[in-house]
Amino acid sequence: MLQAEITSLSNSFSFNQLENLKFVDPQVGCVKEKEDLDRKLLRTGRIHEFRRVRELKKVHEINELRLAQDLKKAEESH
Repeated sequence: MLQAEITSLSNSFSFNQLENLKFVDPQVGCVKEKEDLDRKLLRTGRIHEFRRVRELKKVHEINELRLAQDLKKAEESH
């Protein structure tokens, strides 16, 4: 999967270099090359994915802790 992403990025980079596309970035209101936006979107996507995975891990750890506490209470009550 990583190799496919690398190939895709490489192809995209080559295309952007050939075309040298320019556009107005609505967030900052200035002209930028398309490859700059592609890199920004990829970086932003990875950051969001990292944060999502980190939150899922926290929720999983909290659930495991609750289960352990429930088991301990059940053992103490017997």
